[in-house]
Amino acid sequence: MACMGQYSPDGKRMVYAPVDGAQFATGFQNYVAWRRYRGGTASYLWIVNFADLATTKIPRTDSNDIYPMWIGDKIYFLSDRNGPMTLFRYDPRVEEGG
Repeated sequence: MACMGQYSPDGKRMVYAPVDGAQFATGFQNYVAWRRYRGGTASYLWIVNFADLATTKIPRTDSNDIYPMWIGDKIYFLSDRNGPMTLFRYDPRVEEGG
């Protein structure tokens, strides 16, 4: 189950925020960034590959990562990993060795 996500441009993968015990709440309206929150319910993002259902967690350390979207072959999202909520970019090809 997920809240907030987007298919990759080729439709083979999806980036999403999972709905589980490590997210803010079970209601969509509750998915907001808690400024500088670093507890166990901080939000994170996953990428799923539909071919084999393998998942990859977008690397982070104690941050809130929200509102993911694909632009071309990169993923953009908001994160407070460096302080204020800011736009970040993640290149999945780096993790895949591509």
